[in-house]
Amino acid sequence: ANPHWKEFGMAKYIYYYPLGKNDIFWGFHWHLQDIKEKQEIILVEGEKSVMKLESNGLTNVVALGTSHISRDQFKILLSLRVNVVLALDKDKNPYEDKNFIKLSRYTKCYAMIDTEDLLADKESPIDRGIEVFNKLYKERKLVK
Repeated sequence: ANPHWKEFGMAKYIYYYPLGKNDIFWGFHWHLQDIKEKQEIILVEGEKSVMKLESNGLTNVVALGTSHISRDQFKILLSLRVNVVLALDKDKNPYEDKNFIKLSRYTKCYAMIDTEDLLADKESPIDRGIEVFNKLYKERKLVK
């Protein structure tokens, strides 16, 4: 930070990323080969969910770092040419993500939605264990 930031009317800190946006996926470089082999990428919000799923044998999972797909992430997903599964926390509606809906025009996109109240309000699909995750995955809905 510039020591005279106030005098010059400058922002104290300048962030590379606009807040709430991301241009990468956490875990992408570790899981790219598995994503290509399985022809599917599962998107979760947080890094913790990736680690939990990884410890249960799922290695085609990456974290958005937020609750929606950014423009840069959209471009990466488009270039992969694989199916996309959006597994957001229960309190988020995947159909409100304009980039996810737009992506469904170019590749098969699925939404994992808890319609049976298996999760608490802010829980990720893996937070209640792999059995709950697998049930939600099995019941995922194709976005049309």
